[in-house]
Amino acid sequence: MIGVACFRVLLRVGFFKKLPYKMSISGSEILFEPVEQAGTSFSVHTDRLKKIFLYRGSLSELEIQTQNGSILVNFESSETADQAAFVLKTVFNEKFTVFSL
Repeated sequence: MIGVACFRVLLRVGFFKKLPYKMSISGSEILFEPVEQAGTSFSVHTDRLKKIFLYRGSLSELEIQTQNGSILVNFESSETADQAAFVLKTVFNEKFTVFSL
């Protein structure tokens, strides 16, 4: 059982705009908190999650599909993406898929 795991990510808030956020993963939700003052905190509860995809490439991107749309984030490094992939697979098993690009 994993408690809470935190990762620094870049949250896509526009076509070319990304903001630094802290993404915390627990068994019941994924919480996003802004690192800087710009931005607002929000969370996605597991009952609102449809699928989670990690696209591994030169810049690993995470897509979280919810009932209300998609959330896109980039990881600061491939090591961080690998660590997050382990936690996401452990917590969300069948809802989590990895693609190598």
